[in-house]
Amino acid sequence: MAFFYKGTLILLHTSNYKDPYQSIDKQKLSHFLQLNQINAAISFRFEQILDTPRYYNQVMFLLKNQNCIMKEHILSYEDNYLNHLLEAAHNEINPETLIHPDLLFLQNYDRENNTEYMKTLTAYFLNNRNALNTSNYLHIHKSTFFYRIGKIADLTEFDPSNAQILFSYEFSFHILGF
Repeated sequence: MAFFYKGTLILLHTSNYKDPYQSIDKQKLSHFLQLNQINAAISFRFEQILDTPRYYNQVMFLLKNQNCIMKEHILSYEDNYLNHLLEAAHNEINPETLIHPDLLFLQNYDRENNTEYMKTLTAYFLNNRNALNTSNYLHIHKSTFFYRIGKIADLTEFDPSNAQILFSYEFSFHILGF
């Protein structure tokens, strides 16, 4: 379903397909939006037409929240659902209390010891937990990256094979705005 709302193209995905748009379609949409100087807000995909109000609320959140991430004139709920969760929980929980203590410790450690462990971890998550891509991103040798990861593991609970800790760290980075 597509419609305009206050100058924004609204797309509610009603599809059984995992990705209803191919990458070429996304490029065309982005180009169209740029040429016409408009933005689009896109919900998660859904299958049941009776669920439309739920997904409409997703799009309304995107339009009302100034902190949403926009890529190529597109506000995607997939890119912003954690912001929605944090905003909803904000009245009950201070989001800062959800930050993993290891990351707070590393921030202080970096400041006191002039290290870049937080920067290294941030880059690691930005690069989809890929060591080679992370070392290239940071412009450091791969062995330097592994040395830093080892030091981070010595200082904290960090274990790249522990899914729970990886999620906790990544969620914390989201809260911190990295």
